[in-house]
Amino acid sequence: MKYKILELPGIKMLRAITVSRDVLGLILVLFVITVGFIVYELKYFSSPLLFGIDGPYYYIQVMNILNTGYLKYLDPPLAFYALATFSMIIGDIIIGIKIGSVILSLLGALVLYFLVKELGGVISGVVSAIIYVFSAALIRMVFDLIKNAIGLVPLIASLLFTYLALRKHRFHYSVIASVLIIMTCLIHVLDFGVLTLFILLITIVVVIKHRDDAKFVLPQVIATLSLIIMGLLIMPEVVGNDLSKGLSFINELLKGKGTDILENPQSILTTLYPLLIGISGLILSMRFVRYKRYFVAITALIIIGLSIPFIPRNFLWRFNLVTLILTSPILSLFVGIQRGLKTKIALTFLVLGIIMPQFINQTLLLRPSIPEFEYKELEALIQISPPNAYFIAPDPRLKYWIETLTPRVALRPSAELREYPLIFIVELRDTKVNKP
Repeated sequence: MKYKILELPGIKMLRAITVSRDVLGLILVLFVITVGFIVYELKYFSSPLLFGIDGPYYYIQVMNILNTGYLKYLDPPLAFYALATFSMIIGDIIIGIKIGSVILSLLGALVLYFLVKELGGVISGVVSAIIYVFSAALIRMVFDLIKNAIGLVPLIASLLFTYLALRKHRFHYSVIASVLIIMTCLIHVLDFGVLTLFILLITIVVVIKHRDDAKFVLPQVIATLSLIIMGLLIMPEVVGNDLSKGLSFINELLKGKGTDILENPQSILTTLYPLLIGISGLILSMRFVRYKRYFVAITALIIIGLSIPFIPRNFLWRFNLVTLILTSPILSLFVGIQRGLKTKIALTFLVLGIIMPQFINQTLLLRPSIPEFEYKELEALIQISPPNAYFIAPDPRLKYWIETLTPRVALRPSAELREYPLIFIVELRDTKVNKP
């Protein structure tokens, strides 16, 4: 005898609501990313030049890839090749970098949405994406530390797939996470360092509390350790200057060269804020169970660890940018655990009221490292100079901009340049004069 299982109409409606909530959440996140893209590009195209001290450096690297297929300066290559692809498709290096850097960086909001949705639901996921896109730290990185911003995408994605591997016991998620770890290493060493710290901590927790699940973090551990060994012994020419920065950080940390935050009131604020969020995140993690608790707690611990003033000043400001990004899932989970939609919406607007003034202020501060008229002066100077002349620019800012126009430039004169006419270029800036 066959029985027909009846399903009440209300059950179907509930399923439809669940599906539509996920779809609505995704639509909202895509809308937020679109708005963010427009805002970022409006700022980017307010000047024909690239922004920040490293703006011309990215131009040089991308130009060399398009001309020779290789980087001019040793550096983790993946972000540069991605930007070169955008530039090749668009047909303009500057526009390619401006559009490519924003698109690739804002993808992090989409990945973060999926991660936080797994931890705290759709509303938390949407709020995390909003905080991410309109973070003062992110727009600063997109305009000045492009590799750092792009590297956040595989970093967050690796955390997502590591979480899925542990929760769903799917080994192929671990393999995907391992590939993303490699991608992170090939983009930016700081992002890779943060990811390494997370993988180390989650592995320790898994081995202690859920040893049977250790196989789901084994590929990530192997990938991470292999990259560290290869970076130190075999591939320094691949990771380039980023490796020396990492070693320099460890050296200064061991020497105890910390930061005296009392010397700069701004440092107190930028250090105290993530510390408070990190401590709150530890408390918040107690509301979750198993791997949700571990992921929230480890994120909070990393925020705290990267915000302590024992870190050397040269690195603390970079770590502050990353920790401010890591606060977005903590803040969004605080919103998500509240009861009642009105309360969640009110808290979301409260958070926006805190972060938006910072975002707007940071956006207004962003600018190219030299004014447009100075760049035109450099163009004119190079055109009227002897063809075999070498330009000496002791200021790295000017050196990179000159290098976008001619390869015949150096920071200082050397014996090899004695046979060439040398033209020294320095900047005499009058603070009362903003234009020629």
